Amino acid sequence: MDYLRQPRHPMHNATGFAVVALLHMALIYALVNGFATVITERAAPPMKARILNPVPPQPAPPTLPAPDLPVPLIFVPRVELKAAPPPARPNTPSAVNQTPPTSTPVGTKPRQAPADTKFSPSAVIGGEPAPSYPPAYEDAERPGQVTVDCVIEMNGYPSGCRIVHAAGGEAFAAETLRWLTGPGHPIYRPALQGGVPQRMEHQWVVTFEPPAADSETR
Repeated sequence: MDYLRQPRHPMHNATGFAVVALLHMALIYALVNGFATVITERAAPPMKARILNPVPPQPAPPTLPAPDLPVPLIFVPRVELKAAPPPARPNTPSAVNQTPPTSTPVGTKPRQAPADTKFSPSAVIGGEPAPSYPPAYEDAERPGQVTVDCVIEMNGYPSGCRIVHAAGGEAFAAETLRWLTGPGHPIYRPALQGGVPQRMEHQWVVTFEPPAADSETR
């Protein structure tokens, strides 16, 4: 019962509080000193400073002497300016570049320009002058006419010959082509223009007469 408990002295409570406080302080001091020791033991040892060998400076590249080069000579061209001649005045006679009139000596005929000549089928200057009468028609003794077209070259040779019309028989046309294109073909005098041979196309008629009629006419 409460009335049986005896009252405690106030000093007893103060002493207990003091003991508890001392215990807490001792515990805190032990904890602080222990952690400090552990931290100190686990700390890494201090590193020793090490002096590195200094890198020697590289020597500067040698300076080469400048080559002795000759001083270049500068050529300045000489420019000459010519004044343009004054324009000629109108209606003013000028004696410059005048060609004296040519005179023909007495008794000398002036040279004439070469005349132009046309092609003539009778102007044969080489080869066979005329075709032969076809042997197949000697008994018939019939005449024939063949119209032929050829190109006369500048050397007088016929080329590109063709039969335009044949009268009297096909043998006359065959003999005409043989005569114009064979190895013994005629050589004509070509047409001239200003004295220069010209290549021209011509068309003419070749006439055949029977040998008997030919001998009678002679």
